[in-house]
Amino acid sequence: MRKIVLLSLFLSVFSCSDTEEFCTLTPSLTTDAPSNLTPTSATFLGSIEAPTCNPLTISQGFVYGTNAQPNVNDQFVEVDGEAISTKISGLSPNQTYHCRTYLTNQVGTYYGNEMRFQTAFEVVFSDVVSVADITAFSAVITSGVPGDGSVEITGRGVCWSTSPAPTIAGSKTEEGVGLGLIASDVTGLSAATIYYTRSYATSELETTYGEEQTFTTRDAVVSLTTTPVSAITATTAKSGGTISDDGGAPITVRGLCWSTNPNPTQTDDKTEDGSGAGSFSSDLTGLTLGMTYYIRSYATTQVGTTYGEERTFMTSLGVGDYTQGGVIFYMAPDQNTDLNGDGSPDQGLLVAIKNQGVVEFGCFGTEVGGLSETRIGTGAQSTTALLNACASAGIAARLCDAYSVTVEGQDYTDWFLPSKDALNEIYQNKNSINSSAIANGGDEFITYFYWSSNEKDRNSAWSQHFSSGYPGHNDKDSRYGVRAVRAF
Repeated sequence: MRKIVLLSLFLSVFSCSDTEEFCTLTPSLTTDAPSNLTPTSATFLGSIEAPTCNPLTISQGFVYGTNAQPNVNDQFVEVDGEAISTKISGLSPNQTYHCRTYLTNQVGTYYGNEMRFQTAFEVVFSDVVSVADITAFSAVITSGVPGDGSVEITGRGVCWSTSPAPTIAGSKTEEGVGLGLIASDVTGLSAATIYYTRSYATSELETTYGEEQTFTTRDAVVSLTTTPVSAITATTAKSGGTISDDGGAPITVRGLCWSTNPNPTQTDDKTEDGSGAGSFSSDLTGLTLGMTYYIRSYATTQVGTTYGEERTFMTSLGVGDYTQGGVIFYMAPDQNTDLNGDGSPDQGLLVAIKNQGVVEFGCFGTEVGGLSETRIGTGAQSTTALLNACASAGIAARLCDAYSVTVEGQDYTDWFLPSKDALNEIYQNKNSINSSAIANGGDEFITYFYWSSNEKDRNSAWSQHFSSGYPGHNDKDSRYGVRAVRAF
């Protein structure tokens, strides 16, 4: 604070005794080199000894400016005391300044020696903006080097480490020069690992770092399932898999492997069905009839190979092939399909090679109930319901239930009346069925109606004409053809 001193209008005359020394007439001012230099501030240092003979000091402190020999007409700050210091703020970065001490009294203004100094370069602000697209071995780190253009940026990027405070002495990217946002592809990381990262910016003077952030790479564990087996034939089948999560590691190859032994691997038979995550389909070929196979999906990354759950299936014949005393007319869509209601999965349905007769449906005038479900795989349940409801001998359901065939010492007695949809499936494949049936000592279908196991109401049931293919409902007491079926 500027001291205001009221001075008398006369000059005091100081006298000294013969034994006293004469008093000083001028002040002693010293300016020391400024310290604590930053881009916008500095600490001024100095000392002032006021004269002992002159009037009281009006003002003292420091003067400063960008020109040499600054004076009180430039910028100044008042500081009391003999050993003086003060922090000056509001300076410009990378700027040359001049400063010196001063003292003003009634006689005049006095200055100390001049000191020249330069403020520091402006600290470059650089921060990690985001860490994205994190995989097991890589990440994309976006950082910013805003600055104000006062310092030339000669290098920039990000650095990272598994320890805090990473520097450019370790792992880093180099993303050119200048200001602005940059996106760095960081690679060569380890799975399931915590990393520390900071951006950096380098000028001709120094390297500065942004605020530290952490991120964790993914665990590289692949989530993989095996698709149920379908379209099973004597030598082929279909399956595949779904990769719901690649664990952060790109899938380089995927497919299915199989063997007649459990836990098949890539060293066994396999398919290669592309790369990447998602679902894929696999065709198994070169299989052997009647063999049980074990299959697993697989996915390979740079870490290794992951396998899906194991599934099993048995190869079978196809539609039109003869087996177990009948001809196949329908194959199950997957290995979990129950086609006769016994709770166990079946491969398909076959039809008897011979006609069982021409008889009534049964239960005319009685609505049995439970016979409305027409889909394939419901015929056995409908047949059982008819047997329980209709006591009459010689009806369609009872002929099927009584049918039996022995093949190579094996008795097959579990025959039933086909459902409406199953009967239509038989009709659609009647030509191949006829060929196989005749070749194995059986009969062709008659060009007439055949009964299904489904009733329409208490007086009629569903049937199908095997010449025109027309599905109709006829009186239950009508006499139509019967051809039994069974699941295998």
